[in-house]
Amino acid sequence: MRDRRTLILNFKNYAEVLGAKSLELARAAERDSVWVIAIGTERVIGGLHSAWRTDLPFVGYDGEVAVANGDDVLLYDGETLKLRTR
Repeated sequence: MRDRRTLILNFKNYAEVLGAKSLELARAAERDSVWVIAIGTERVIGGLHSAWRTDLPFVGYDGEVAVANGDDVLLYDGETLKLRTR
């Protein structure tokens, strides 16, 4: 895997405090992907496919990560990246 710093092109500054955790979303340089990063542990939780728009992706107060999928908005669990709601 490439160094994390080379993958991050633009940070979306939506670090929401979730109890003792906060999440940061970063955009991969090569394609429309969202990297979900746990700030406290500096751990990359994983990546999701999403177009980058002015309103999406973002992290909700409950820890869900909302991403764009065409005209749909998909909600993923911020810790497991499992799809919660379409």
